[in-house]
Amino acid sequence: MSLDELRKALKALGITKGYSLNDVKSLYRNRVKEANDKEIKELSQAYKIILNFIENYPFEFSEEEFFKAFPEERLKRRIWHDPLWEKK
Repeated sequence: MSLDELRKALKALGITKGYSLNDVKSLYRNRVKEANDKEIKELSQAYKIILNFIENYPFEFSEEEFFKAFPEERLKRRIWHDPLWEKK
């Protein structure tokens, strides 16, 4: 898979930044319902490319990556570890 193939696949499904795996699946299902036979074939190929990328994309399981994915958890951590808020 090349970067160009991935970009074409993302464009075919109308995917921009910030989509989760569940979002991609939902978007694909909705697009297929409205498509004709030729479009379904293109959408299916694009979907396979995107899923292949998602499954093989390395993810760093670090604290920094976790807080990027869940910024509200960083806020909770700051509040509960703040000496002014800690229970005595």
